[in-house]
Amino acid sequence: MEGSKNKAVKATAKVEATISELVALVMDSSACPDWTALCKESRVVEQVSDTELYVYTINDVPWPVSD
Repeated sequence: MEGSKNKAVKATAKVEATISELVALVMDSSACPDWTALCKESRVVEQVSDTELYVYTINDVPWPVSD
């Protein structure tokens, strides 16, 4: 990222599910380590509304990147 000491990371995923299943998956942040390979920890920090929430996630990424 220009002007930042950190580089950008972009991840994509293909999920075969209904919209309601996808929403349920995202809303259950504690299950992240079960379905995401590098997810070490994930928890909801704040749920602002039914459509907005802040989630804290730690990914166990390999060298040369640090967690």
